[in-house]
Amino acid sequence: MPRECKVAPRRTPVLPPCWRCDGLFLWRSRDGALHCTSCEPARAHYLIAERLRAVPGSLTASERAIGFLTAKLKDRQDAAAEPIVVAAKRAGIAPATLTRARWKLGFRSVKTRQGWCWVRRQ
Repeated sequence: MPRECKVAPRRTPVLPPCWRCDGLFLWRSRDGALHCTSCEPARAHYLIAERLRAVPGSLTASERAIGFLTAKLKDRQDAAAEPIVVAAKRAGIAPATLTRARWKLGFRSVKTRQGWCWVRRQ
């Protein structure tokens, strides 16, 4: 009866993105240190022992909401609240999370004749 050779499967390490630029492409030098390809590119090909790819971290609900509002509002000083709230619901962002993100970005709610409006604090 032949013996089976059991070899442990090689596991790739779960690496976080670069802390400076959130880059996902990394390389390991010959001395074992990890470097980001965009922040610290290799000076020569023989310095690279291994090329690695980081796993992007999942965003929290608050971070998703802040990114959503930043994309919608951009550099505007005020905006109508109703269309943004409807779009946030379609994107799966809860109203309470949207409110917290609005507070963090420095917008306050103001009642106008046309309805609620979000105004950036000075």
